[in-house]
Amino acid sequence: MGVGGCATGARQWIWTGKIMSAQRVVNILFCGVGGQGVLKAAEIAGLVALRAGYAVRKSEVHGMSQRGGSVESHVRFGPAVHSPLIPEGAADFVVCFDAAEGAKYRHMLKKDGVHFGPFLPLVRQQGIEPRYENTFFLGLLSRYLPLPRDAWLHALEQAFPRAQAENRRCFLLGAEMDAGRLKAEDRILQSFAGGSYALFACFVVNNLIFILSSVAVR
Repeated sequence: MGVGGCATGARQWIWTGKIMSAQRVVNILFCGVGGQGVLKAAEIAGLVALRAGYAVRKSEVHGMSQRGGSVESHVRFGPAVHSPLIPEGAADFVVCFDAAEGAKYRHMLKKDGVHFGPFLPLVRQQGIEPRYENTFFLGLLSRYLPLPRDAWLHALEQAFPRAQAENRRCFLLGAEMDAGRLKAEDRILQSFAGGSYALFACFVVNNLIFILSSVAVR
C-alpha cells in the first residue's frame, strides 16, 4: 500500500439488505471522539479491503484524540483510488461512534448513503461494553460490503490479540443482526439524511429517556 502526499493535518495511507458492489470506489467515513477506537476501526476496514485485492487509500484527521477530541478517518477502496479524502456529499457510509460527531458529518453522506447514528442505541440494547463498540459497528458495516468474513475475523485477531473472543463475539453480533431490526433503524436514518430534523430530534429524545431511566434504576 503506497503512501500518498500528505495534506495539512492529515496522515495518509495508501437497509436494503444488499451487498454493495466495489466496481467503483467505496467511501467510508469513520468519526467519533478520542478513546472510542475510531482510528483502529478504520485501520481494520482498510486492511480487510486491501487483503481482498482492492486499492485502498486511508486518511485520518484528529485533534486532541487523547483527551476526547474529534477524530475522523476516511477509508476509500475500489479498483483504483486516486485520493485519500472523501469529497463532500460522497460518503457511502458515515460510521459514527458518537451522536454529536455523527450529526456534524451528515453533510458528507451521499443521498442514498447509510448513516450509523441511529444504530448507536443497539450498542446498549445488546449489552456491549463501550470499548467493543467499534468492533460491533465493523460487524454492521461488513453486512454492506463485498469483503469476506474470514478476512474481517483474521484482521480482528491481529488487531486485538488480548481480547480475541469478545471482539469476535461483538463483531458477529453486528454481522448477524436481524435484518428487520436494522431496517427499522434505517428508516430513521434515511429521514435524518433527508433533512427531517423533527424525526431525528425524536430519536435523540428517546435515547435521553432511555439513559435517564437506566440511571434511575441504578
